[in-house]
Amino acid sequence: MLFSIVVFVLVYNIQGTNGKQGRYCSPNLCFNGGKCYETDDGFICECPSDFMGKKCEVAMTCNRDLGLVETGHRCRKQCSRDIECGGSMTKCRCDGWCGMSCFNPDAECPPLENPRNGYVVVGKVTYGSVVKYVCNEGYSLVGPDERVCTSSRKWSGLQPTCVDFSECGVTEPLDPTLHNQLVTRRVKRVVGGDDAPDNAWPWQASILVAVVESGNINVAKTLKRWELTTAGTIINKQWILTVTHPVQHMVPKYFYRQSVIVVGVSSRSSVKYTIKDTVQMFKPLKYILHEKFNKTTFENDIGLIKLGKRLFPKSTVPFVNIKEITFNAGVRPVCLPCTQKCVMRGWDKNKKCEAEGEFLVKPGIKIVLTGFGTRETDHNIQSFPDRLQQVVLEVGNKKSCQRGINDIIFFHKVGSFDLYNSTFCTVSSVPHKVMTGCYGDGGGPVVRKITQRDGSVCWVQVGISSFGAKCDGTIPEFYTKVASHTNWIEEAMQNN
Repeated sequence: MLFSIVVFVLVYNIQGTNGKQGRYCSPNLCFNGGKCYETDDGFICECPSDFMGKKCEVAMTCNRDLGLVETGHRCRKQCSRDIECGGSMTKCRCDGWCGMSCFNPDAECPPLENPRNGYVVVGKVTYGSVVKYVCNEGYSLVGPDERVCTSSRKWSGLQPTCVDFSECGVTEPLDPTLHNQLVTRRVKRVVGGDDAPDNAWPWQASILVAVVESGNINVAKTLKRWELTTAGTIINKQWILTVTHPVQHMVPKYFYRQSVIVVGVSSRSSVKYTIKDTVQMFKPLKYILHEKFNKTTFENDIGLIKLGKRLFPKSTVPFVNIKEITFNAGVRPVCLPCTQKCVMRGWDKNKKCEAEGEFLVKPGIKIVLTGFGTRETDHNIQSFPDRLQQVVLEVGNKKSCQRGINDIIFFHKVGSFDLYNSTFCTVSSVPHKVMTGCYGDGGGPVVRKITQRDGSVCWVQVGISSFGAKCDGTIPEFYTKVASHTNWIEEAMQNN
């Protein structure tokens, strides 16, 4: 009750005197920028938000903690009263974690440029002013949505960007070591290979065996167990590119009932107990197998999975009927050959696709294989890595690949067959270096880095991990050439 009366008197007197300054307020009796107003029996001070007391002489709690100050921000001189700052424009004010400091609160921060494909909403541009960033429709904001004008006349944080996550072949920053491997002769192996950074390969998909309880799929337990059967690649919001051979002998109803497709996972341990927003799980709606797949030679080993209903942990959201991927920094599509994206723009698709396909897997070219496949050289020992693995491989020439085919014929006791134009292999350019995929990598992507004319970088999927006789690198790993099947991919998606 007392507080209310004081406020009423304060407002009444301010309005009643119209802020007139007379015998009590000349000179100003209020400290630290407070405004003095006369009343019938004296004066009152209207204090800044960071001071209190009859004369604004008491600073509100504003402690300096340099360990929490934003990187790049320089704290000004500490103070407790305006008089300590020595200047008509410089005042003693609370400056966040810098504590009470001397600076000009009316100084302006510089003008801001609109982000590409977005804009910034600006009001005041003095100390403490906040601006807000907004992206145009179809784009997502990456970075802070707000920035604050600081005492150093600079805007806090970095300018955010507006990103179209549906743009194919774009990744987060990669490990510099990987770039070195792409331009040198250093080749490592998937079996015991390198951990991929978060969001480095956002198109990676994993097909897992679902944990089914009382007829329903338990999302959390499925992710925790992580029983991997094969891999795949996101090519758009509804389709996953993979291989045919894993389900050739499987009863279809069991696949649809017991399999799920997971995207957005860079680390298995990160989804054991807490499921990030970027992680998405779907039931398969359709598995399109290539009608001319040869189970002996693995010719045309390519397949497509159309995504069905998205699955959510029971504790997070109610039932929702979502049947497409939500793209974000950790979930994005890869580019495909012969689609006028990422590589050789302007080529006539029908006439030049074959040439583009040959260019992408030219012998000696470096490509990258990714997967959660086992790291053991003995394929009978299944020890899956915690993090997604990445490895730089080298495309082999036809002679080397045919020699590998002959070894496979010997080991598997199958009839003679040749290396088809729709298949290629990888070999090591360094003697005695193990470089191969293994169990669990099948169906996964091999991609090539493309630097376009404007200097931008994108990644195109050149192959799908298909077959190999061993996991010890003694026999090359073979891949389905994506460029040879782009027409089949488009027709399958259009007809289904």
